[in-house]
Amino acid sequence: MARVTIIIPVYNRLNLLNLVIKGIEHHGSFIQELVVSDDGSDEDVLGLLENYATDLNFNVKYVRQERNGFRAAKCRNNGIRAASGEYIIFIDQDIIPSKGYYQRFVDNMQKGAFLVAYPVRLSKEQTSRITTSVIEEADYKNIITKKQVRKIHAQFYQESYYFYKRKILKKIIYKPKLRSGVFGIHKESLIKVNGFDENYKGWGNEDDDLGRRLCQSGIIGKNVFKDEYPIHLYHEPHDAVERKNNSEYNLIRKEEIKAGDYIARNGVSNPLDDKDIKMIELN
Repeated sequence: MARVTIIIPVYNRLNLLNLVIKGIEHHGSFIQELVVSDDGSDEDVLGLLENYATDLNFNVKYVRQERNGFRAAKCRNNGIRAASGEYIIFIDQDIIPSKGYYQRFVDNMQKGAFLVAYPVRLSKEQTSRITTSVIEEADYKNIITKKQVRKIHAQFYQESYYFYKRKILKKIIYKPKLRSGVFGIHKESLIKVNGFDENYKGWGNEDDDLGRRLCQSGIIGKNVFKDEYPIHLYHEPHDAVERKNNSEYNLIRKEEIKAGDYIARNGVSNPLDDKDIKMIELN
């Protein structure tokens, strides 16, 4: 089996990160490595990881870039560069798993495809009921509603339709959408397209861009998460000051990608502003 690395991009909110690591600890026994990639947090992310490191059954790496606005694309690329695994699962710091969610990646990993899930989005009240013991048992039956589960099923069937449509028509379809906080992929596929495009800064479009470039390069998207799924913890949105509109650049890149240019302008092999990066191995 391929060596598996989980990458979590983080910015503050250690209370959420703590729950996410609990989920990996109890439901990711096959994970060999965790890379936490920090977008310049004020909170002590490294301290939290140091408290965990000796008790975890997988290696832990901490990568940090200094804060210079919201740089999710670069933050994820930092994780890719630090990762030693052949297969990478990306999760955001507000995502906890159903019992077999991580295993579903391992059971379905294949070259030439990325796997993407759709999260159950918890309300503030539902999130308040999530404790470490709930995560350890993955017992969400009294928290997640039937309506929320039906939405997961509907999304699964819709995205399965894209898979078969692509096979029948034998043409490039830029769906299912790549959701950067809930997907898995072979590292060599990311290298093929040069990872995330670091010219995307602020919120928005960097995951759509990666998904289009992967599809254009021949790497298809699949949703295999009907009955196992990620669970999104509620939190207040980040400060709107951090937002930046990428729409103009995104429109230009859409046309270039359709014409066959699926390599990131500034990606894993040629990052932007790389002088402020540091990496620490904790165990």
